[in-house]
Amino acid sequence: MKLVINQKINKILKHPFTYILIIFIITRIILTIVGTTTRINSNYSSQFNFSQHSAVDMWGGWDSWWYNRIATTGYSGEKITAAYRNGQSELAFFPLYPLLTQALGKIVGNVFTAGLIISNLALLGSAWLLYLYVKIDSDEPTAKRAVRYLFIFPIAFVFSCFLTESLFLFLVLLSFYFARKRYWLWCGLAGFFASLTRNLGVFLILPLFFEYLDSINYQIRKINHNIIYFLFLPLALFLVSYFNYKSTGDWLNFIHIQSAWGRQPGNPLLHILNDFMGGEIRQVCNCFFLFLVLGIISLNLRYLKFQEWLFAMYSIFIPASTGIVSIPRYSLIIFPIYIILAKISHNKTLDFALMLFFIPLQIMFISLWSIGSDIIM
Repeated sequence: MKLVINQKINKILKHPFTYILIIFIITRIILTIVGTTTRINSNYSSQFNFSQHSAVDMWGGWDSWWYNRIATTGYSGEKITAAYRNGQSELAFFPLYPLLTQALGKIVGNVFTAGLIISNLALLGSAWLLYLYVKIDSDEPTAKRAVRYLFIFPIAFVFSCFLTESLFLFLVLLSFYFARKRYWLWCGLAGFFASLTRNLGVFLILPLFFEYLDSINYQIRKINHNIIYFLFLPLALFLVSYFNYKSTGDWLNFIHIQSAWGRQPGNPLLHILNDFMGGEIRQVCNCFFLFLVLGIISLNLRYLKFQEWLFAMYSIFIPASTGIVSIPRYSLIIFPIYIILAKISHNKTLDFALMLFFIPLQIMFISLWSIGSDIIM
């Protein structure tokens, strides 16, 4: 009997999800200690206060205010004219995350707590899906390294925040995983929910379509009825647009309202150049992350499928076409980064060097985030 119990315990300890759970717990404890200590010692006081506990409250900031507002009071469609939010509106934010938060908030009694639960569950789900996705083409050590880099990337703490990054990544990975498994209905439904989470979600139709073509060896005559499931993605965008139209009379209000945040459509290269030449530390940080991501992807194309590369490129350049504010945060959902890092770090020396580079950066950035710095927005 004792031998059977020991065998079961060993099996559990060796399970890849146990590995994920251990990394999750260790990193969240360290990040919470660092963030809370920094927050307390800095006598932090800001508009971004959502609870009475620093260890909880540190996981909210910037757009968390909006998601908390939507989950609490719903969409009003009215522009806020206060000096610090002049002309901004909830309609700029897509509905799935705040609606889930609102629903869970009725159960747990607090929408902020509910949002953190959803974010962290989505983070665990994302790590598991990333492991499974990498395992399709690679070995287990590579898949585990990809998960590790997901957790130690310089601003990976954002995945646990009251924000959409972890939920969006989970749905993106789910759609890619179902596509690789050729479950096209489930792929389309995952893409549908991703499109209800972030405005970039609808563009998933591009890499997923190439995955579909790959599945039929690019033989057009083999396309059949299951391609119709990709229409779930534009359907989600239509629903969001229709809601904007009913609220404001503008089908594309969620795009036009971005100007209230200083975002203007333009050449992404010019936006990058202007920020790089601006000289402010926040602008330099934005450029650093953009160049870091582009460098990782561009120098290691051999490790990616075309559809993964396509996803990475539009996930960088579409947001950058309206300015590179928040690019560090937006770059988190580009999962091919973690795959590349896992594949190049089979060399233990390089793996150690990357960890030595990423971990101190994340500790620094969580410290800045916890005191309301605008370096990471």
